[in-house]
Amino acid sequence: LKKLLGYYKNIVGEIQKSGMLKSELHISILAGIILCDELYKEKEKAALLRKTLNSKETENNEDIYKIATDLISQIEKVL
Repeated sequence: LKKLLGYYKNIVGEIQKSGMLKSELHISILAGIILCDELYKEKEKAALLRKTLNSKETENNEDIYKIATDLISQIEKVL
């Protein structure tokens, strides 16, 4: 929680440095929106990564199934 507060304060500081906003309320609201935006982007990245990993897992399972089937066929030929 301390790290999050520190991060929030850094964002607030950056907004204050820009001089775009003077109202503490507006600065706090913008900082909250920036944090929400960052969180949303990270969740989207995580979802895409999860989807990619699941896709790779499916591909790997298909490869494993093919190799196992080929090995079984070869064993059956020998027997």
